[in-house]
Amino acid sequence: MPDTEKENEESQLARYGELIGQTIRMARQHVFEIYPDESLKVADKKLLKDFYLEHIVRPAAQEIFDKYFPTRLRVETSTSSESIGTESE
Repeated sequence: MPDTEKENEESQLARYGELIGQTIRMARQHVFEIYPDESLKVADKKLLKDFYLEHIVRPAAQEIFDKYFPTRLRVETSTSSESIGTESE
């Protein structure tokens, strides 16, 4: 692999890491804001957390992953018909 391609790949990996880190920090902050709310029952807090992770965080992380690794592993979801596997390189 030529040096410029390797540098480009390393740059993409670094940017991917930054964006995923930001997404995880945001999710952690939001989930931690749910738990101190005394007006919610424990079961409700868990439902909110699960919903948030599945419908907000996961799609955001998948979008970042797809942007930086478009030919890598694709996961099948309940809203997607993508199959599990890797594309040939």
